[in-house]
Amino acid sequence: MNTHVGFIKAACLLLAGSFLCTAAEFRVKPGDGSFERAAGKWKQGDTILLAPGTYYNRFQAGDLEKAPCGLTIKAEIPGTAILRGDRKAPDFRGYEKGIWQAHWDAIPEAVFEHDTLSTYKYCATLSGVRQNSAAWTYDAKSKTLYVRTSDSADPARHVLSIGVTPWSGINFYCSPSSSGVQDVLLDGFLTTGFYSRLRSPDG
Repeated sequence: MNTHVGFIKAACLLLAGSFLCTAAEFRVKPGDGSFERAAGKWKQGDTILLAPGTYYNRFQAGDLEKAPCGLTIKAEIPGTAILRGDRKAPDFRGYEKGIWQAHWDAIPEAVFEHDTLSTYKYCATLSGVRQNSAAWTYDAKSKTLYVRTSDSADPARHVLSIGVTPWSGINFYCSPSSSGVQDVLLDGFLTTGFYSRLRSPDG
């Protein structure tokens, strides 16, 4: 008799779990607003499928440690979706010997020199850029970005991009007292260009 009661209780728990884990699947594409629409709706247990292409977005989700089910974010075709936190660099013009300037609307998070695999050093002042190669600073008043390349040559001779999104491309939040984010599957896509200038300002 007790065995039957235990079986019924277990079946009820499994049934309850299946309702708690009711999930949706979102297929998103870059540039058509589907990512932003899905971002406002997804919940624990859902699956986000990334169609091939380049996404200038980042994922944010919270309280996943409370989820009865996990969250899945994956490329529809492995290796064909890229999540980017950077943008193409503007055209620079000479400012003084070895230093180049360009208009940029807001302070960047980073400057990347892809052909040398370099991340430029952020300097708080222009004097810091004068003292370092592969360095940058920003004048908020004039909205001017100043750089010194790894070899002090014209930036046009390198492949530069500007990091605009801080930290990482995937952000999950949980309370300090929690056991941490659990049951998240990330599969088949790439992230690049995410950085924070607050790591180690210099100069």
